[in-house]
Amino acid sequence: MDRRVPFSSYLMYVTCIAWLAFDMWVKAWVENHLNYPGGSHFELPMSIPFLVPGYFALTHVKNTGGAWSVLSGHVPVLAMVAGIVAIFILGYERRLARPSWWQGIGLGLLLGGTLGNFIDRVRFGHVTDMFDLQWHGHNWFPIFNIADMGIDIGIGMLLIFSAIAARRRH
Repeated sequence: MDRRVPFSSYLMYVTCIAWLAFDMWVKAWVENHLNYPGGSHFELPMSIPFLVPGYFALTHVKNTGGAWSVLSGHVPVLAMVAGIVAIFILGYERRLARPSWWQGIGLGLLLGGTLGNFIDRVRFGHVTDMFDLQWHGHNWFPIFNIADMGIDIGIGMLLIFSAIAARRRH
């Protein structure tokens, strides 16, 4: 029996750690530089135009819910779900017969994003969000963070890989 660890596993862990560190660094920067007026944790968010004024801003939001603030205020439930998802990702990666580097990176982004939001919920009771897509200065999309981007990009990579692999089989 071959006991060597596949290269894709290393890629998954390295990607996960790098994405998690990047997420935590950006969140810490936002917490330290985009402070809430008066020190309150849940007043109106602090926002500054970024890159393309009127279309993109950095807006400090403390989200106690999931995506689109679903289940807002149910932090323990969301933390438990994130923990279960992280365990599932690790188990799924171990069961892949011949994982590709593409899958390793996708799973690493997914795991890093999941852990980033999990850590925020456990440590702070909320997730720090900051990327605000706007239309002429008005928010039109839920404010999100680096962890959310990792989750979305990771899922996208895995779906694309699955579609390509299915097409090759037929």
